[in-house]
Amino acid sequence: MAAVIGKIASNDGVFYAKMADGSLRQLVRGDEVYEGEIVIGDKNNGAINSIIIAMLNGEDVVLLGSETQLFDTSLSNEAFSKEETVTTDESIQTLIDQGTLFVSKDEMQHLDEINTTAGDETTKVVSTEYVRANFAQIEDAVVEINAELKQLDTVSSIESVVTKDELRFAVEPDAVVARLTLVVNDLILVANDTAQSTQEVATAAIYATQIALDNPTDVNIANAAQAASNAVDAATIAKEAAQTLTVAIEALRTAAAVAGENVSPTLLAATTSQENITAILLNTQTVAESTATIAADLTAAEEISDAAVSDL
Repeated sequence: MAAVIGKIASNDGVFYAKMADGSLRQLVRGDEVYEGEIVIGDKNNGAINSIIIAMLNGEDVVLLGSETQLFDTSLSNEAFSKEETVTTDESIQTLIDQGTLFVSKDEMQHLDEINTTAGDETTKVVSTEYVRANFAQIEDAVVEINAELKQLDTVSSIESVVTKDELRFAVEPDAVVARLTLVVNDLILVANDTAQSTQEVATAAIYATQIALDNPTDVNIANAAQAASNAVDAATIAKEAAQTLTVAIEALRTAAAVAGENVSPTLLAATTSQENITAILLNTQTVAESTATIAADLTAAEEISDAAVSDL
């Protein structure tokens, strides 16, 4: 029989272990995971559903939603553990590394450190400060786009869209295209960075909620509630970035058509970025709703428990 490689420490969702013969067994807390098995998240799991496998080497592996992971001897390798598995104190950053990113790892901003000490499952709430920093850049881009459009005397606000006929009367449309291209390229970077930061906040909310579910102390429940609020804020800023990028894309597309210039590579990159950040903000909204509901339920349960104790 294959050797035991880990044990289910926590399970919030439907997860299976696929054995060597191809058969599946549903995992519950306390089950052992054997070398060579593949842990699989059910396709109907939500983003908040997770399972934590405590490895015999002391590391923890966390799977979310419908993720899968092969459990073999490589998971006991120290180098692998540091770079590819989800450990207790590095789980958030590792999940980000394995997720959808739009910039290189060298360009990534480091997530606020989340410390979890042995025997004290309390997590700090991840700040949205670095997400809000992007908001200032988004506002600057809005000003630049408006300035270009006002130069053409075509629109007076970011909500307006320039028309081809109006641009025909513009002076130096080539220069307008060049300036708008720079604005769009800057917005792509801001949108990508905002998407990454938003993903970090969403992942931190999932992590904080899991900690609260496993150890529902007042501090952990409060942290989960704050993490849910942070996810709402991050999604709002991401939505602003997506909308601003959409307007910039339309402005550049129209200006380029009038000037007869080909800006397809820029438009393609911008559209891809816009679609990615939209997907992330929608996921973050879902995470925020789920974590807020769980935090509220835990708070209510805690109040009922306290009331019962006081009645004794």
